[in-house]
Amino acid sequence: MTTVSKSQHNVKKDPVVDYCSKLTVRQHPLQKELHDSTLKNAPMSFMLGAPEVLTVGSNLIHLIGGKKALDIGTFTGASALAWALAVGKEGRVRFVLFA
Repeated sequence: MTTVSKSQHNVKKDPVVDYCSKLTVRQHPLQKELHDSTLKNAPMSFMLGAPEVLTVGSNLIHLIGGKKALDIGTFTGASALAWALAVGKEGRVRFVLFA
């Protein structure tokens, strides 16, 4: 069985993960700042959604013309931020935080 790691935890420097991430991931400066801060400061940073996953989700929202999003299980808000950027000013994002 093949295992593919998240780009931020690509400790073995898998060339396929690096290649795909470099070609597909687009992060807004706020996303990059939140991502870096979470990896540096959050005790359970492994829960952070990988940038490539957030990019796919954002692309899907754009593809269907989504204007509403629900983020369940918000950690530091990285996915909620990605969805908010994807739905734009006319859209709405609601999130549920489990404490």
